[in-house]
Amino acid sequence: MDFQSDPQESKSIFLEEMVNRYSLFTKLRDVFLVRFDEDNAKKTNKALSEALWRDEQIANREQTFQDHLKSICKELEKNGCPIVNSKGPGQPRKAESPWKQAFKWLWETEFPKWREAQRVGALSPSKIDIDWREVCRQVLAEHQKQEITETSKHQLKP
Repeated sequence: MDFQSDPQESKSIFLEEMVNRYSLFTKLRDVFLVRFDEDNAKKTNKALSEALWRDEQIANREQTFQDHLKSICKELEKNGCPIVNSKGPGQPRKAESPWKQAFKWLWETEFPKWREAQRVGALSPSKIDIDWREVCRQVLAEHQKQEITETSKHQLKP
């Protein structure tokens, strides 16, 4: 693929590969793909969550989005993303938010590495080793976790 001719497509492929690399499935995958898309950088979590789950019955879309985003940032941090948490009380300043730090790391550090690897063919599909059984186990576990959460929410309603 010639990434120079279609940089937007290469960025989409990069995000998809990051989803697989960090084992982000179901709603985590959806949140990652919309939040870390460069076109959405200036959009609020509220706007993204409303658009993402427009047709779903979710009590507080923005909070659910933020919870998933927090899980994603923890996963990225475990995998080398330098997230510095705010020292003071309350929410961090906008430029210090964990997702913005992760966004910067993905696009300024990881994307250039990935693009260079693509250019030299280091990550051709034949060289990517994916344990599909583990992928399926993780998807199933995430699905079961969501079902338990949804069931307990419905049981708690008066």
